[in-house]
Amino acid sequence: MKIKTLMAAILMTLSLGVGISSISTPVSASSWHRGTPKVAHGNWYYYRHGKPRGRTQVTKNLWAFNSVSYSSHFHAYFNRYSLDFLQGLRYRYIGHHKYIISGISEGGQCTPPIGKRRNHVVQVGKSHMKQFGVKLTRHKPAHMVGTLKGSLNP
Repeated sequence: MKIKTLMAAILMTLSLGVGISSISTPVSASSWHRGTPKVAHGNWYYYRHGKPRGRTQVTKNLWAFNSVSYSSHFHAYFNRYSLDFLQGLRYRYIGHHKYIISGISEGGQCTPPIGKRRNHVVQVGKSHMKQFGVKLTRHKPAHMVGTLKGSLNP
């Protein structure tokens, strides 16, 4: 009888030990990564009242904001000037297609002091991105050219 109770006690402690060891601590996938998320790469356009007003260009190492203007002389849209751009980028996924983008401000027309790190949250889908509460799309305006030739602000 003592052998049976001893075996049952050993079996119980082994099963309890295996059960506890199989419980793992949750892994935190919210670490910082270098660059920008691949889903955000490309050109994103901001439209207001059906007309393009801004463009965000995203590459692995650059996050640039440009204004878009219309030239009645050339009958085309062009990138007017850089409002702001970030370099030294890193990002962190926070869930529901949202990312925190962190970068160092490196210049532009309406930028905070150069060299300061800035963070902002973006929500990225296949064809739409939301940043600063503004919806951007990948849809390129018709008659879009890079910059206006002869412009003072290329």
